[in-house]
Amino acid sequence: MKVKLGLDSLTFDELADLLDNVHAAMVTNAATFNAPNPTMAALAALSTALRAAIAARRRPIPQPRRRCRTWWRQRWRRAPV
Repeated sequence: MKVKLGLDSLTFDELADLLDNVHAAMVTNAATFNAPNPTMAALAALSTALRAAIAARRRPIPQPRRRCRTWWRQRWRRAPV
């Protein structure tokens, strides 16, 4: 039997929020989860890394500079050597 979590339908932000909620719930119930794997510090680090990756993905990609039309004309007019 497999558990269907439906994580594939979540956006990146929703996935990060779910991770934060799981971390907060496990910290709140620390008596129940006395030796979790991964540790709470590792889970917090994963959450931070996920948020950083989401932010990096949202940054615009720099576009190469386009050359002006006169550059092409000047290049075309040059006589071959």
